[in-house]
Amino acid sequence: MAKEFSVADPILFYVEFWAEKTNIPLPDSLAAHYRRMLGRPVVQRVFREEGYNPRMLGLMPGEPQVRADAGINLDKQQTMETNL
Repeated sequence: MAKEFSVADPILFYVEFWAEKTNIPLPDSLAAHYRRMLGRPVVQRVFREEGYNPRMLGLMPGEPQVRADAGINLDKQQTMETNL
């Protein structure tokens, strides 16, 4: 994200979300943007409403299974939770 949120941020976020869902690795700058967007309260609320656990998103393939901003450790066998 630039200094200010713009229409480009949610559009890029949508592409980043589907890249994660289809195991397409993101460049570091896009992975960082994706995580920042996941940290937005409105994004977390929408994901919860859609049945996703926001703490399980943003874990890109090949990275440690810990989201620093979530403050939780994840077991490698654990899959995306559909309920909170």
